[in-house]
Amino acid sequence: MACAERQGLWAYASGEVDAPARAALEAHLAGCASCCAELDAVRATRSVLAAAAGQPPKVDWRKADDLVRTAAERKLARLDRPRFMQLAWATSLGAAAIAIAFVALSRPAPSPVAPKVAAREEIPFAPQAVVELSQQARIASGAAEAPLAAGQSVGPGASIVTPEAGRAVVRLPEKSQMRLAAASSVLLKVSSPEEIALSLQRGRISVQASHDAGRRAFKVEADGATVRVVGTVFSVATGEREVEVGVAEGRVEVSLPGGGSQSVGAGERLVIDRATKASRLGDLPAASQSLYEDFGLPLPPPPVRTQAAKPAEPRPASKAPAIAVAPLAPVAPTPAPVPVPLPEPVPVLAPDKPKPPPLQSISVEESYLRRAEGSLESGDCRGFLLGLEEMLETGEDQGGRERARIVRARCFAKGRASVEADREYRRYLDEFPTGQFASEARRAIAH
Repeated sequence: MACAERQGLWAYASGEVDAPARAALEAHLAGCASCCAELDAVRATRSVLAAAAGQPPKVDWRKADDLVRTAAERKLARLDRPRFMQLAWATSLGAAAIAIAFVALSRPAPSPVAPKVAAREEIPFAPQAVVELSQQARIASGAAEAPLAAGQSVGPGASIVTPEAGRAVVRLPEKSQMRLAAASSVLLKVSSPEEIALSLQRGRISVQASHDAGRRAFKVEADGATVRVVGTVFSVATGEREVEVGVAEGRVEVSLPGGGSQSVGAGERLVIDRATKASRLGDLPAASQSLYEDFGLPLPPPPVRTQAAKPAEPRPASKAPAIAVAPLAPVAPTPAPVPVPLPEPVPVLAPDKPKPPPLQSISVEESYLRRAEGSLESGDCRGFLLGLEEMLETGEDQGGRERARIVRARCFAKGRASVEADREYRRYLDEFPTGQFASEARRAIAH
């Protein structure tokens, strides 16, 4: 049974009893163990309350506002109701907000925990067309026009324009390369890793299309003609009277403006008359052989074209009367000449002349690597990073892959992208631990 004195333990612990009551309660505590234990519990409870009073609770008012706003949106998203019901809902939501605030006040504030962010590798370049070389080229979007610099990204809907003495080289999103000649203009209608659609407005472009399996379509439009490509090297040019499609490698399919289509293979050129829409297929002329030089391709022998011989037309029979011919008299045989021996010719020794070294053609990869290595000095190497990555993924030459990896590392280091440069150097050591640039990679990582 509980003692009657327990009712005064809270007042005793807080010092709110007078001296006679205090003396009587202390005398009772001296002989009652249960009241002493109860007094200890009262004092412990008071100390906890005092500590809690010194630490005001923190309320996440933003979270409370979000809860109220979410509840309001759910209610108001229902069917339209009378105005008085909306006011009633608003009143109830206000009461709910007050209740949430009191609940938040009554709970201890959680310890701050840093949010966890999933680690991911930063992508230094967006999957857009990137300018690798720009000589006085400009970018036009609508009526606005601005200079175009190497390393700049070009999105769909923009046009690239070159003046009379300019040119440009652009790496497309699906790793193809496009070259603009002087006095040219091309519109990037669609420019994505899945589809490329170009519209040649004037001038000439040369394209080295990649063999990307993820690309759905690659086409170039020029004055009603559409060139469809899979993976090849070709050029499209527009003149005052004709549209020309030349192919250096692979094969393209051209939809003709007058209807039908024409297949154009390596070493061939298709010419379309802009006025009559007529087309003719022939050999790629010497004037168009710069297409091979642009991408480092060897010049192929001209294709041999054979034509079936036409049968001779029968001649009409002569209606003139036959003329009798007298037989010829026999002729005496001519004696055979007696052979006369000729003196043997004296050999003439020609002076030794040094033979010129044989011309060696370089591959597309080697030509691209040389340009990428030269861009390290000019400072526009960032435009070659995508092409170098493609060589690392698909290249079979071990030496070419090693050079591509070290050029990527040097390019990042030159651009002060220390994280990317360190990653490329480490990948180089993983792939080529005894390579010719291994010491350079180790020094770069150590610093």
